[in-house]
Amino acid sequence: MEKHIRILTIVLAIQVILALVLVFFGPGLSTQGPDIGLVAFKGADIDGVSIAGGAGESITLAKKDGHWILPDHKGFPANGPQVDSLLEGLSHLKHGLPVATTASAQTRFKVAEKEFERKIVLSQNGTSKVVLYLGTSPGLRQVHARLEGSEATLSVAFANHQAPVKVDEWMDKSILAIPLEEIATMTFAGLTVTRQEPAPPAEKKDVKPEATNAPTPPAEQVSWTLQPLASGETANMEELAKLARAVAHLSADGLEEAVGDNATAMDKPLLELTVKRKNGSETVFKFAKVEKTNLSLVKFSGRDEIFRIANAVGDMFLKNARKESLIVAPKKVEAPKEEGFKAAPLPTP
Repeated sequence: MEKHIRILTIVLAIQVILALVLVFFGPGLSTQGPDIGLVAFKGADIDGVSIAGGAGESITLAKKDGHWILPDHKGFPANGPQVDSLLEGLSHLKHGLPVATTASAQTRFKVAEKEFERKIVLSQNGTSKVVLYLGTSPGLRQVHARLEGSEATLSVAFANHQAPVKVDEWMDKSILAIPLEEIATMTFAGLTVTRQEPAPPAEKKDVKPEATNAPTPPAEQVSWTLQPLASGETANMEELAKLARAVAHLSADGLEEAVGDNATAMDKPLLELTVKRKNGSETVFKFAKVEKTNLSLVKFSGRDEIFRIANAVGDMFLKNARKESLIVAPKKVEAPKEEGFKAAPLPTP
């Protein structure tokens, strides 16, 4: 009996000692909690982003004068909000619980140094601040991840498609658009479309004080004129407005190399459209179509790149930027037909 009591006393003492060790040294022995942030950086401090894919493709983004650019593509403007969204998403990643801690698991989950789906490097002034490997996906909106220098493979709330590696997916696709309010004239095919500002609302006299809080009436729609017009012709206001909106919302789908059929097509564009802004500056757009590859292309003054646009958009410009689509032809007035004298039928005998 006494022997059993001694054994139980020893076991109790060991448990007490272990409890004290965990109380005083537990935080240093435990793994990261699941709600702890995975990476620590300030988005405003990051001025370089490099993303590599598993197949060898890569993309580099850099911040210059407060704007994100693609330095490997002649400083082409990048989609700034998209870069900011990526940094914000990475900054909110949680550590989670380790899926594995072995080197073989890193290869299996594709988060190893030379075997990965994505390698993201965030830098400041040329110094790496974060190096993150992303691999296979264990579920919807989840991906295996590993920080450089760590043996732990984690599962985090992210997806590889949020970090694409193609230039078309990072470029500023609105670079072709000219805001509608800046367009003064559009010239093409010997025609000139001119903006007509709405007349300012007439001031009403003897306005009662209580009426000053009345809601402001909606502004008049901008109208456009077309010149030259032949006698009897009128401009199709709806089509003119549609063409102006198309210029204001012109979006690039991607970049195309200026070689082969692309270069040949751009040397002989199907449409040249010059847009003059209110500040006097001009932009010349050249539209072309490569039938062999079914590509609609556009190039504009000030940039050397050839842009790919949606075929529906390209076809719309080629069809609508011509006089036949922008005028209402005068209706032909037909002269009344003169009915000849008809003799009455002879009576039947």
